[in-house]
Amino acid sequence: MAVSIETAASILPKLVGAMVLHYAKLEHWLDGMVKTIYDTVSGAQLICKGYPFNAVAERKFLRECFEQLPQLQGFKEEAMKLLDDLELPSERRHDIVHGHLSEVNLETGDLEFTRVFPGVDKKPLRRTISVSAVDLLGLSRQINDLRTKAEDLTQRLIATFAPEYLSEKPPGST
Repeated sequence: MAVSIETAASILPKLVGAMVLHYAKLEHWLDGMVKTIYDTVSGAQLICKGYPFNAVAERKFLRECFEQLPQLQGFKEEAMKLLDDLELPSERRHDIVHGHLSEVNLETGDLEFTRVFPGVDKKPLRRTISVSAVDLLGLSRQINDLRTKAEDLTQRLIATFAPEYLSEKPPGST
């Protein structure tokens, strides 16, 4: 099915934008999970000497906490599955957002994104992925499903370890 350039030009930003917004919401809940554990679970600050601020450090911190801290054992299986399920969509999102659109096939509606990243010895490697509008929609839905799971887990961690966070109000609010 051929796609007009106008259709491709109008759909692409919407599909990529939806994926980016869903991922930002997912990161919000992962940040909340990190904050809750780091601030309130005994032993968490020994796992990570400084607060983990970037996504890679946060996921590493969460994995180590759920693997090592006995207080988190009731959440371990669910958390590890969430972190495992996050790997591929996270990498796909990264390739799309931090890559560049290298080709648009108007006959099939497929898009190619190419990203350069550091390989062995920091030598640049190039990865190209091909996605369709359906693929982007599916990725967006997958990320949103993971966001729902992360939100639920974070809320339960807060209720268990930091119920005072539930009543916290932002500065300046009444």
